[in-house]
Amino acid sequence: MRGNVRHEEMKRIVTIGSLLAILIGILTSVHFYSLDGLVGLIFSHVGDTTVYSKSYTDAAFRKVRIGMTESEVLGILGEPLETYTIEHMPKATGMRWSKTPDDSSYAVRVIIFEEGKVKERISEYYID
Repeated sequence: MRGNVRHEEMKRIVTIGSLLAILIGILTSVHFYSLDGLVGLIFSHVGDTTVYSKSYTDAAFRKVRIGMTESEVLGILGEPLETYTIEHMPKATGMRWSKTPDDSSYAVRVIIFEEGKVKERISEYYID
């Protein structure tokens, strides 16, 4: 009798552990697949005000790689909403394909170029 109770407890523990492992796997996959991670997935459904450039798509943004030239990026993403200089990086410029019209939370889509090549691709969900 006592052996059956332990066996049932072990089955329950294994089942709960398996379900937790599956849940963690799903959440990890969402975090790495989504450009904005889990935070963006959750908060983008609550008052998201993101405005994107006319030609922007997430699929195109994912194609951008470190080292690409500015013209290659523009060929993939089209014209940005804004191009700006970066004070502490004199040889760098930033291009923004998303913005918020009212300084609220939004999906950030920025490419940083240094000497005409992609140095960094920034995608995150900014929460204000």
